[in-house]
Amino acid sequence: MNISFENILNVICLIGLVILILSFTLKINNFFDIRSILHNHFKVFQNSYLQLISVYIVPIFFAIWITQQQQVTKDILDEINLVITILTSMFFAFIGIIGSLNMDKKDGNYKRVAEETFNSTLFEIMCCLILLLISFLIIFVNDYDNICFIKMISIPIYYFFIIIILNIFLILKRIQAIFKNS
Repeated sequence: MNISFENILNVICLIGLVILILSFTLKINNFFDIRSILHNHFKVFQNSYLQLISVYIVPIFFAIWITQQQQVTKDILDEINLVITILTSMFFAFIGIIGSLNMDKKDGNYKRVAEETFNSTLFEIMCCLILLLISFLIIFVNDYDNICFIKMISIPIYYFFIIIILNIFLILKRIQAIFKNS
């Protein structure tokens, strides 16, 4: 059995990835609680299964179709990274705006919509960061010749990008409700 330095590095990278995923998804986590962000975000879709399917299942089909048409290239990644970094900074600014709203004199429905908007914005930030992480890994690996790898990684990139865009519509609707009632 021939063990190369590259194989050892791949195993170490895989172990590190598993540890990272486990640390983000543990139930008791004071570092970064992905579970609570997901749970709070999906409470918005509690009685809206059709919207849940159209926002999270249908984009899988679109991502597969887009991947069949055009796999991710360095130019596409550069454009996606540019858009995602702008959106991420916008979402962080929006979190500050939501946090500065005076909730003391508002009714329960207003507070609920503001909290759901806050949670949806956190979810958007998380999706943006995951998409940036995936695209940076591709840029660092720089293996655009491996067609199978590029096709496999193109699907989640397109999927997250579509989800981010669709969730912006959700946030816009909630922003309208917040400012209409303020």
